[in-house]
Amino acid sequence: AGYSEQVSTWPLNPTDAAIEFFKRFPSHWKIADFGCGDCRFSKEVPQNVCNVDLYCSGDATGNNVTICSMAQTPFKSESFDAVVMCLSLMGTDYPLFLREAWRVLRRENGILWIAEVRSRFESSDGKNFILKAFKKAMKNMGFQLTVEERPSKMFFVMVFRKSFNKDYLDEDSKVLGDDDNKWKKSKKIKRSSWPRLKVCEFRKRQPKNFIIAQQMTERLRDYQH
Repeated sequence: AGYSEQVSTWPLNPTDAAIEFFKRFPSHWKIADFGCGDCRFSKEVPQNVCNVDLYCSGDATGNNVTICSMAQTPFKSESFDAVVMCLSLMGTDYPLFLREAWRVLRRENGILWIAEVRSRFESSDGKNFILKAFKKAMKNMGFQLTVEERPSKMFFVMVFRKSFNKDYLDEDSKVLGDDDNKWKKSKKIKRSSWPRLKVCEFRKRQPKNFIIAQQMTERLRDYQH
């Protein structure tokens, strides 16, 4: 309810921006919606959408939501044409969500669509150190920024394409799909290379089950400090 109540006061809902963006792409595409919420995105785009979230709200019941951590999904590597993350970068372990998105995206032109609250990344002085550090870390992970827009004073949109950074990939991880579990274990993320994002207020008002699930995710420390 917190998310829905919050965005209902915004001049533009970020989910609407995601829907409009993906309507132009082929209907045979397969998309993963990381942090799907009420699953509205999957109901209004022509593609086959796999809904993923830590907690299934009442609005999402009956929409085949995969309940899991976005850091460790059950999907095979390179199984999606696109991943959507609409206000989904919550928790200190959000880089693990992005790493998982990279893993499940197809090798050729896989798209990551992100919408986030501007105040979490941007500063009033215009220096935007958090945003700059985030984009640098994304590039190092293997994402090429292709679109950066601010369709609203409340949020920005970034679109990335999956690329291959040889310095980022381990030798036993250059060819994905052979052993997904081995790949997951071999990938290490240094927390110091990723900025700590500012708190998003509406997440403080989530249901108890969501908070418990988020706390469980926080304990997944499979990356190096």
